[in-house]
Amino acid sequence: KGSRHRNPQTLLGSELAYRTFDPDWTVRHGALLGTLSLLRAWKVHERPHISSSTNHAQSLKEKKFGRWPQDILARCVCILALDQFADFSGTACQSNGVSDKTEDITSGAIVAPVREMAAQIIAILLEASPPRICACTHGLLMQIYTRQNSMIGQRGKNGWEIRHGVLLAWKYMCAMALFYS
Repeated sequence: KGSRHRNPQTLLGSELAYRTFDPDWTVRHGALLGTLSLLRAWKVHERPHISSSTNHAQSLKEKKFGRWPQDILARCVCILALDQFADFSGTACQSNGVSDKTEDITSGAIVAPVREMAAQIIAILLEASPPRICACTHGLLMQIYTRQNSMIGQRGKNGWEIRHGVLLAWKYMCAMALFYS
């Protein structure tokens, strides 16, 4: 009876994984923030010491990278492909100093908090993943990006959200590579 709650981290991790597909974007974002905190606490993204042999480092990655990180990685890739929520932020100012309440957007940056979190988690997990999972994920992201590019203009949608998500993942993967180089 009580065996289900012996490991509260597992219970929390399962709940967070479940909430990553909630219809409410704020719940998805919160679940991904919690997941990121768990990954940091469990030090899944810790790199092996440089003095370790390559074979030893790979076997450590295989042992560390279990079913839960694979599930989270798959969910985050799905989020990049499915999440449609985005908002535009910009600095509003009055045009030519006229106070007629007309506002011009002087900067139009996209804000996609769910895709941002998913992309960060993908980068962290790929840093800790074995080469086969890394290669598979890179290939999948490339397929998603190129397939979406070839579908531009079809069915009345341009699919920028999907391409944006993949580009965010690549951005954070490059940042992780630079951080650890």
